[in-house]
Formats: sequence, C-alpha cells, structure tokens
Amino acid sequence: VGVISGVLGALFTLGLSLVMVPIGGAMIFFGFKGAIDSNKGVTQNTDWKNKIRDNNPDFSEEEFIGSLDCKLKSIHYASTPQELAAFVKCDIASFVKSYQNIVNCETGKISFKNYRVEGEFQYLDIHREIEVLQDCDSHLQPARGVVGVTLAKRISHKLKNDVTLYRCNGCGSSISLVEGGKCTYCGNEMDYAAYDWIVVGYRHVKAL
Repeated sequence: VGVISGVLGALFTLGLSLVMVPIGGAMIFFGFKGAIDSNKGVTQNTDWKNKIRDNNPDFSEEEFIGSLDCKLKSIHYASTPQELAAFVKCDIASFVKSYQNIVNCETGKISFKNYRVEGEFQYLDIHREIEVLQDCDSHLQPARGVVGVTLAKRISHKLKNDVTLYRCNGCGSSISLVEGGKCTYCGNEMDYAAYDWIVVGYRHVKAL
C-alpha cells in the first residue's frame, strides 16, 4: 500500500507540475507584457525629453509638469476666459463655461504624444487625466476624464523667473499674469511664449 501510494503521489505531483509550468509561464509572459505596456509612457518620456533638450538645455520635467498642472487647474477654476489670456491662445470659452462651480481639480497620469518644431516655435502634445468635483445644486458631482493639450514655446526663449511680474516691451511697466498678461498703461500684451509654454490647443479626449 505504501509503495502504491508513493507511486501515485509522485505521478500526481509530476502531472501537477506539468500543468503549472505552462500556466506559470503564461502568467510571467502576460505580466511582463503588461509591465511593458504600462511603461510605454516612460519610454516616450525619454524620447521627447531628449528632443526638447536639443532646444531647451535647461529643461526640467518636474518643473514642466508643475507648470502644466497650474495651467490646467487655472482653466478649471477660471470664471472667465480673460483670466487665462496670458497663457491660453485658443478658444476655451465653452470649456470655462462648463467648468463653472468646480471646487476641486486633481491631475493623474500624463502621456506625451508628440514633439515638433515649426519655424520659431516648438510644439508639444500631451494627454492628462483630470478628476474634478463640481458643485451642482448644493451637491458635489465627481467627474473624471482626459484632456488633450497642445503647448507651444519659442525656440529662442528667455529664462523664466520665479516671480509673476514681467516688464512691458512697450513702456517698461510691470505686467501681471493674473491680469491676463496685458499692460494696464499702453495695452501691450506680453509674449509669454518667450518665457514658458502656452496653451494653443485644448480638447476633451474622454469627456469629464
């Protein structure tokens, strides 16, 4: 009985091993594939960062994403398009209208889609996950989606200061970004694209 039990046990163990090996192999394969798929953005990051640094030696990914998120949150919190005039150079009125009463805006995964140079400007296309809370008749309505943003910046740009005041090229007076980047004395608009990325395209990739 002991010999028979031992033989049967060995056969069962061998059979189980033969079954589990392909299953385990499949799990490793799909897990590895999933890891590659989930990190496609990282591979793209390396590509676009190298391209951008060809024209922007001082480029910092952390600073870029921080500045981008400030712009995206400003768009979602703005009362009027005029508040965004300094760094938004596309028709965004319908989005600002639909974003009214948003009380919280958080950003998620970012995907870099394309970088190109046309004339004296460089352009960068990105997708950014957005999650918001909107006050709808005294109750908070959550929504999430993905926005597509096209950014532009001059090739021969100036280093951006850590302050929000810039000098007017016309009269030399201070220009405030919170006032739309327009001189209150002579009406001259600052060339914000000479300092930082501006929004020249904005759309919903997945509706919020």
